[in-house]
Amino acid sequence: MPKNSIEVTVKKVVDANAIDVVTAKGRTVRIGLLEAESPDRGQCWNEEALKRLKELLPDGKRAYLRTVKPLPFDDGRYLVYVWSRSGDFVNRDLVAKGYAQASPFGRKYAYTESILRAQSKAQDTRLGIWSEACGEAAQRPLVVDLHVPQDSASVRQGGGTLVMPEIRGTDRPRSPERYIRGANPFEPAQPQHGAPAASATQPSGSGVDPRFRTCAEAIRYGYGDYRRGIDPEYDWYRHADGDGVACER
Repeated sequence: MPKNSIEVTVKKVVDANAIDVVTAKGRTVRIGLLEAESPDRGQCWNEEALKRLKELLPDGKRAYLRTVKPLPFDDGRYLVYVWSRSGDFVNRDLVAKGYAQASPFGRKYAYTESILRAQSKAQDTRLGIWSEACGEAAQRPLVVDLHVPQDSASVRQGGGTLVMPEIRGTDRPRSPERYIRGANPFEPAQPQHGAPAASATQPSGSGVDPRFRTCAEAIRYGYGDYRRGIDPEYDWYRHADGDGVACER
C-alpha cells in the first residue's frame, strides 16, 4: 500500500463507476476511480467491468484509498485512487484489462503516467473496450485513443509537467468537467498527532485548509498541492522554484 493510505470498508459496489465505502468514523461515502472510467450500464463491457470491480472490492472487506486535492466531483462521488485488501491498484487494473479507459485531467497526478501506459498496452493487444467483441445491438462506449510514447521523457516537460498525448478522434475523454472544493470526509475532524489547529482567519466550512508553519509540515499532515491563482493557501508558503505550485507532494 502507498504511504499515508486511508483504510475504509467496502459497503457495496454500486455500479462499474461507483463504490460506497465506510470510513473509520462510520460515515458512508460514495467514491469513484480517479483517472479510470468504465462503460456505463447498458454499454458493451459494463458487466465485465462490474464483475471485476466486485472481485477486487468484495462487500465488507477492507480497501485503501489515496486522495488528491481538490477531491469531490459534482455527481456526488469522491474521486480517489483505490487499492484492494491484497494490494491490487484497482484504477490501473481495470484500465490494464480493458474494462475502463484512462480519463486524465490535463494535469499529472501521482499515477497518471502509469495508468496511461497501462491503457497503451491494452490498446495494443485489443483488450476489452479496445476489441471488436461487441454485438450489433450493444451500445458501444465512447473510447478515445490515448497512446503514450514509449520514452517516458517524451511525455514530460520542465518541472515534471505531464504533456497530454495527442488524442486521435473528434471526442475527448469523458473526464469530469469540474471539481467542487469542500470538506474532505476522509480527513479527521480534529488535528491528529500534534497537527496545528486552523488559523482563526479561516472560518469553519470555508473549504480552506489549516495554515501550517512550513510546506513540509503541511505535506506531513496530508495537505497540498496549492496552485497560484486558484488556491488561497498558495500565498502562505515559500516556493523558490517559481513553477506556480506550492507544497507540491
